[in-house]
Amino acid sequence: MCELFAMTSREPANVSLSLAEFSRHGGLSAKHGDGWGIAYYHGSDAQIIREACPAFDSAQMQFVKNRSYESTLVISHIRKATMGEIALRNTQPFSRELNGRLFVFSHNGAFHDIQKILPLESDRFIPLGETDSEHAFCILMTRIQRLFEGGTPSFEQRLEVITTFAHSICALGPANFIVSDSEYIYCHGDRRTHADGIRPPGLHYLSRSCKTEPQPVIAEGLSISTTAESQDIVLVASVPLTEEGWRPFEPGQMLVLKDGLIVG
Repeated sequence: MCELFAMTSREPANVSLSLAEFSRHGGLSAKHGDGWGIAYYHGSDAQIIREACPAFDSAQMQFVKNRSYESTLVISHIRKATMGEIALRNTQPFSRELNGRLFVFSHNGAFHDIQKILPLESDRFIPLGETDSEHAFCILMTRIQRLFEGGTPSFEQRLEVITTFAHSICALGPANFIVSDSEYIYCHGDRRTHADGIRPPGLHYLSRSCKTEPQPVIAEGLSISTTAESQDIVLVASVPLTEEGWRPFEPGQMLVLKDGLIVG
């Protein structure tokens, strides 16, 4: 199984992640992780740190843990390989540039025979690796590109394309994914591997709004704090990370997040 995490906040937050510890929440042994990656957005660009190795003995992961990165939009992924060799090109999150903004994508699940059933729709976006996840991302990017041919598309137009894409790939396997266009985060929940089999929920979310003296988020492998006088924040993860009131995604549910709020 793979583990997903995303955060969006109204004010910049200091985010420290230790994915070796974070992965245990979902039952993924740190020593069996096949790669990890984190994207910290800064405007239309993102600082992406990835390694095709377990996080538990990674010096680079230790650096990330000890140095809090400030951002209002963060996406991370821990890989358990199901397709494609263990290599950087197969390590998420994947990213592509379009119209001067960086799109970032992470997926948990497996799309069986996607290369045969849904072939690539253009040569503008081509996978670097062999994973089903990156293939799906390239298909999605091609469909989003068509929107931009007539100018910057509206939020409603982007949401319709991403939602239609999500519904089309659910038949191929678990389709839990998080994608961002640097402005919004689109989160789609489906089903995932649990102790008793593959079933919903595939994602959970937590929304916080602190008008005065925001309290930090502290969990095993995760620390989020801010110096702002007030804060709005939404967290999305494969499994609940704290004892607070996390809510499960319904199968096929899409949540859109921006600036620490659920906006769609």
